[in-house]
Amino acid sequence: MLNAKITKTKAENFIKKLVMKIPKGQLDELIGDLENRIQNSSLHVRLGKQDLVQGVVSLQEKDVIKLKIFMPIYQKKNTLKNYADLLTVSN
Repeated sequence: MLNAKITKTKAENFIKKLVMKIPKGQLDELIGDLENRIQNSSLHVRLGKQDLVQGVVSLQEKDVIKLKIFMPIYQKKNTLKNYADLLTVSN
C-alpha cells in the first residue's frame, strides 16, 4: 500500500488537475453524492485503476485507487458547502 500526503499549494494544484480530468457527468454525480462520501471532514473518492493506467480519470467502485482528501473545516455545518465549492471552483 502506498500513502502520500500533500499540503497547501501542491494539494490545491492536485485538486484542480484532478477535477479538470474527471468527466463533467461524473463530477456532477460526485458533487451530488458528497453527503455519502464525506466522513470526519475527509472526502473519499475512488478512481478506476485500469483507467488511470491508460491516462483516463474516472470514478469507479471496483479495482480502484482510493483518495482521501482532508480539508480542515471549523464549522461542521459548512462541510458539504466547502467541498462543493472546492470541486466547482477547481473546475
